[in-house]
Amino acid sequence: MSNPRFRRASYCNSSAECVEVAQDAMSRVVLIRDSGASGRPMIRISYEQWRDLLDQVKSGPHL
Repeated sequence: MSNPRFRRASYCNSSAECVEVAQDAMSRVVLIRDSGASGRPMIRISYEQWRDLLDQVKSGPHL
């Protein structure tokens, strides 16, 4: 992904610390980064890992 387009949740305001994601359908890769540290390294995972992560977050005991 040469120039990823990151997005964040709509309820995340400019002063909040948020997670941003960029998806690349061609390579089936998801990039994850901290919005407050956009120059730092990103986490790179597959679509399948992204789906598993979201499923775990949605069903986790922290909710």
